[in-house]
Amino acid sequence: MRAQGSWIAMALIPLMVHCGGGGGVEVDDVVEDVDMAAVQLSFEVEQEIHENQPFTLHVRAVAPGGEVVSSVEGAVTLSTSVGVLFPQELTMESGEASGELMLNREGNGLLNASVGDLSGAFPITVEVTDWVRDPVDSVLSGGLANDEHWNHGGIHSPSVVASEGVLDLYFSTREVKSEEGDFTGHVLGRARSLDGGVEWSLEPDAPIWTPEDAGVDGFGSLSVLVDDAGEHWLFHSAWPPEGLPGVRVARSPDGLDWESAPCLEVLSGFDAFWTQQGVMDPSVVDLGDGVFRMYFTVRRMEGTQEIRELGAVEGSCEAGWGEPQEILARGSQGSWDAGRVSAAHVWREQGLWRMLYVGAASDSGSAKSALGYASSEDGWTWVRAASNPVVQKEAGFWEVHGVGAATTALLSEGSRGLFYMGFPTDKRPRVIRAIPSSSPINSSD
Repeated sequence: MRAQGSWIAMALIPLMVHCGGGGGVEVDDVVEDVDMAAVQLSFEVEQEIHENQPFTLHVRAVAPGGEVVSSVEGAVTLSTSVGVLFPQELTMESGEASGELMLNREGNGLLNASVGDLSGAFPITVEVTDWVRDPVDSVLSGGLANDEHWNHGGIHSPSVVASEGVLDLYFSTREVKSEEGDFTGHVLGRARSLDGGVEWSLEPDAPIWTPEDAGVDGFGSLSVLVDDAGEHWLFHSAWPPEGLPGVRVARSPDGLDWESAPCLEVLSGFDAFWTQQGVMDPSVVDLGDGVFRMYFTVRRMEGTQEIRELGAVEGSCEAGWGEPQEILARGSQGSWDAGRVSAAHVWREQGLWRMLYVGAASDSGSAKSALGYASSEDGWTWVRAASNPVVQKEAGFWEVHGVGAATTALLSEGSRGLFYMGFPTDKRPRVIRAIPSSSPINSSD
């Protein structure tokens, strides 16, 4: 993640490969008549390649001396060993083809091109989404200490729902600052943005649901979604007065008037032994027809160290929850997320399941936490990004004491906005907005 105002030089990166013998070539003049057996394809990419972000590709048919062979024309068919490419065809005219492309996942591989009897390939590296803070300042924070405001304790566990250009951000908060992981007395709040999450207003400027009304000690981490029928669903962590954390569920017709929906509650762990210390931090994806997939954090103790890892389960009000599965263990020893992985945010986009999660090298809390990224073909088997962590605290910004749970939403221009917790000096979390460094290609798929 780059701070706002930094940039990547847009110099051409020559990535010349050939479909026969010989090395790379440089483009000079234009020729028409040439021995086609000696013609090869050359490639140029104008910028670093990031998943779900456009990059410009130039493909040329060139002679051994580097001249463009203008007689080569037609459809250039493209393919790749790295995810799915869009579009998969360019048009070559007078020996040259150019266009904006997009790849749906990170990784290393080859990009292949063919036009007529010519074919070639070149190696590519696709990086994860390059998030840029915009604006640099935090975008939503709790009330000032002397205000005695109901959200003075900070903005915890954001969950954003987008609808027709309006963003609704649900969060957990209370009047006084709470210690990390203590959600006692936390109420449910909502803020609304009409400009893609740059400016927010509390609507209403009061709690929309209280622990007393919900029958819980306080609202923990949240996941809010709207199903195809327009019904709002709230999944949230809950701690009983005594016992283990679990997940409770509520429904609302409008996102304001909530009523408990116990059909999908997980009051503690599942039957699996690895969940029996409790489950929390739900992130829920609506699969349609009343079926949900819930990602959650499980915790256990190894000696004096608390371990947090991720699991997932599918279910519906009619059938209940199925068999839970472990999906992401803490990282290997010495890695940035060796201490814990938790608080996943999962969504589906461009044919892949995608996840942001909170990781830390130890169980010491937010001071060392950062956001990691993983992707999956089916939502059960996940691969971490090699470049993790993708968002971490930086001096001079609001998250100087670490970052916490994240949420994303599609913005009106088609890009995906990221909203994550940042812990400033007073450790009352704020929400920070980040966007991709470039807008996506608008695919009809």
